[in-house]
Amino acid sequence: MIVERSFQRVPGVGPADIPSGNEAIKALAAGGVRRDGGARSGLRTVLRYPSARDRVTAALDAIAADHGVSRFELEELSVPDFGLDRDRTLHRRAGLATADVVVADDDGKVRISWMTATGRRQKTAPAGCAGSGRTRSPW
Repeated sequence: MIVERSFQRVPGVGPADIPSGNEAIKALAAGGVRRDGGARSGLRTVLRYPSARDRVTAALDAIAADHGVSRFELEELSVPDFGLDRDRTLHRRAGLATADVVVADDDGKVRISWMTATGRRQKTAPAGCAGSGRTRSPW
């Protein structure tokens, strides 16, 4: 990431490129809530220079204020969803079948079920979708 590289310490010199780092922070701040997939939040922990950390913190505060949320809520919005819908389910087509990947509420385990072309639900992959090595995984 440009911000990290710009503020990376060069022995005997200091930060590699402060002006580029500052402009990159401004670009991240202008990017809105979901544009960078959570990269802004992690910057505070990887930057060594207090002035750069302060600028990232100020940018996060400004974004949160613009959207009427707390910084914590902003960081939660930036967490990638990995294609899961609100029910924590991912649907993928595999040939004529559909795989449904569900993250369970109670124990957090991942469960996979399959829907055949005829609409029948089953626990194992339909013939031709897995196991033979001649077919590809939906992932």
